[in-house]
Amino acid sequence: MILTLNDVHNGFSIKWLIGIFVLCCILFSVARIPASIVGSSFNAAGVKYHNISGTIWNGSLNSLTIAGESWRELEFSMIKLALLTGRGKIKFFAKDIDKQFAGQLEMRQNSQLVLHDLSGSTAIRIIHNGVPYNATLTMNSDHLETNSKGECVAGQFDFRSEFLVSLLAGFSLDMPPLAGKGECREGTVSLFATSEKNGITISVVGEISQQAPDLVVDVTLPESLENNPHLLNELTAAGFNRSGPGWQSRMEIS
Repeated sequence: MILTLNDVHNGFSIKWLIGIFVLCCILFSVARIPASIVGSSFNAAGVKYHNISGTIWNGSLNSLTIAGESWRELEFSMIKLALLTGRGKIKFFAKDIDKQFAGQLEMRQNSQLVLHDLSGSTAIRIIHNGVPYNATLTMNSDHLETNSKGECVAGQFDFRSEFLVSLLAGFSLDMPPLAGKGECREGTVSLFATSEKNGITISVVGEISQQAPDLVVDVTLPESLENNPHLLNELTAAGFNRSGPGWQSRMEIS
């Protein structure tokens, strides 16, 4: 559009400028809406927090509990297109001393939290024969759903962990990180992962829930090592038992 001097005289450009001015005022006001306005949505979705600051576009929560986990801080920004559809959806980055995750969080009216494009890492502890082993687990997921109790009720994820490095620290084995998949179903998380090298396969299968947070670890050896006395003594000393052609032991995860 080309404005001429006549347009100015007849008031057209003045109305246009007024419209732009009003629009800027609205956008500026919305951008300054305090984050506390969305606090009720967080509470309804089961998110508890100590303090909230910033605006709805860029805010933060401190000392919070989300999906049953405690966090030091959560930084968030509202997704504008989601607001237009009436759905509370935010981008977030949550961190604590031993964990951090980023993704998108959707808050639903039935107190469910839906996580999209999730990625991050967390510290885990594997307990084997009463001995704790510390490790890190990294994971990513396109879609996970949790209820207000913090239970994962639906969705799948990929994960990796180097806990074998700690578990096999005294072994003659040098295995790569475990890599596998997990699936959530009504509060129970099923896990399956493997690590392979030089014909040795270590597989981990387990279920994590409030009733049974345990894992079954199987070690399958190639024929060249099936009767290796040094390695068999190591497995026996570590609490592994013969199970068919391989070795097996149970562990807990926390």
